Amino acid sequence: MSTSSRKIALVKDRGSGTKIYAVAGVSLVSVVALGFLVNYSVSRYRFEQFYIKGQTSLDKGDFEEARNDFKQALGIDQNSAKAYVGLGNSLLEEGKGDIDESINKFDRAIQLDPKLAEAYFRHGVAEQYKQKHEEALSDYNKAIENDSNYAKAYLYRGTVYQYYKSKSTEALEDADKAIALKPEFIEAHSFKCQVLYVREKYSEAIKACSKAIEAKGVDDKDQKKRTLAYYYRANAYLDRDESGDQDAASRDSDQVLQDKSDSSEAYILRGRAYFAQHNYLKALETFTNGINLLKTQNLDSEGSETLAKFYALRGFTYTQTQPPDRDSAADDYWRSIQADQNYAPAYEGMGDLLKSIGNGYYRGCQDKSICKAINFYNSAKDLYSNKNSQEAYQRVLNKIQQL
Repeated sequence: MSTSSRKIALVKDRGSGTKIYAVAGVSLVSVVALGFLVNYSVSRYRFEQFYIKGQTSLDKGDFEEARNDFKQALGIDQNSAKAYVGLGNSLLEEGKGDIDESINKFDRAIQLDPKLAEAYFRHGVAEQYKQKHEEALSDYNKAIENDSNYAKAYLYRGTVYQYYKSKSTEALEDADKAIALKPEFIEAHSFKCQVLYVREKYSEAIKACSKAIEAKGVDDKDQKKRTLAYYYRANAYLDRDESGDQDAASRDSDQVLQDKSDSSEAYILRGRAYFAQHNYLKALETFTNGINLLKTQNLDSEGSETLAKFYALRGFTYTQTQPPDRDSAADDYWRSIQADQNYAPAYEGMGDLLKSIGNGYYRGCQDKSICKAINFYNSAKDLYSNKNSQEAYQRVLNKIQQL
């Protein structure tokens, strides 16, 4: 039989005498192995197709479609750790889904591949959504142990450090590590600018925010982080209060309001920028728009505090108009206190207003307005003390001593 024949022939191995089948000079064992490899390759190709499709659906925010894709992938390879991570992400839905079930999938991924850094990272993200910060910190540490170049793990560990105010230095260090690994990492630059702003390092915050704004990135998540950078840079300009900062703050606040017209914080920022430019009428208008926006919402405790902040800011703005509208200011301070009885700036503002009515000349509670001012100052002082706002506490204490 010629070697080019396609017929199966029974031949005898010369060395062992064993009878084997051959096809075109290839043993049947090889044929079976080849068939297995072909089937494996086809299955692997189908697995990767479902996995990639699932990741694409995740990026688009189509979590249900992503779940179906990852389940299909696991139907082909039930021992795929990365598919379990993908399924867990689809269940997590960026904190809006079934967090506990997503954690179960991440646990399974870790069981299958204890060295898979992404599984620990995603497990940490889920724990952080549950406000379990110590557990999240442990997960991020494990992710970094398994992949020392995991930029996102450094960043998210930094967010946990920032949660513990005493560890803001470590938060900044982790932000810098993430940026060193990914220089165009908008989220890391934006986080760094936020931490620096909270630490009142306004000039450094402005530089970090500018890096986030200038970094490359065009998807929706990047744009949200860029908007956040505009927000903190505008606040840093206003709080630094140097020559020319008011105009820069105004430009940034316009950008924030354009990107987030449904955000009450955007209206607060824009109103503050108008106030810094002494455009009190526009500031009043902007604060009023923000108040009207909040009135259409069902407010939780955080929303009530924001409403109180709006009223207090508008109340203070009324005191700056010419002539000062003290009646409207007093009404707004009262509204602020009614919205949130623990909002210290409203008490301080009312104290300032009542002190100005009494002209500050009376001591020893000889004037009823001054007596009331002292009461409001004392309330503000206690509330600032409860929140560990030492600078504000001392400021109000000085005001009391000056009466």
